[in-house]
Amino acid sequence: MSGNPYAPPSSQVADIEGDTASLERPRLVNVGIGLLAMDLVLGIVGLFRDGGASLVFTVAIIGVMGLFTWYAWKGRNWARIVHLVVLLIAVLATTLAIAVLRANPNIAGGSGEVFFTPWTIAQNALNIAGVVLLFTPAANAWYRATKAVRLGVAA
Repeated sequence: MSGNPYAPPSSQVADIEGDTASLERPRLVNVGIGLLAMDLVLGIVGLFRDGGASLVFTVAIIGVMGLFTWYAWKGRNWARIVHLVVLLIAVLATTLAIAVLRANPNIAGGSGEVFFTPWTIAQNALNIAGVVLLFTPAANAWYRATKAVRLGVAA
């Protein structure tokens, strides 16, 4: 305190340690986004490999999922939630399709083997692992901190 009795009171102010560390993208988020990006690359390569009839639809889906992956990379919480919802819908739809095909193998000329090719299994594994990594505690803290900075609210 200074010798002047009329000076305003003062206190020492310091930044809280760790605030800047929480804004660094965690390694698990980097790996999760990388896995999701690899899934997208496999989807693109699969277009050339299979040459499917619904080319425009598949390209549109890959583009939209690529956009969601980009926003998840930039710290948008809604984008990782969209990834989770799409994954859950895909798992449910695949399970139902396998059940229907196994019950009625003459529908598509098989009993669901198309869902168990190494290519499909690799894509599904990448997608599941990528989404799981985006919901780890470190990722949750980073998404919260990123949102707080974006909104100008103290974390």
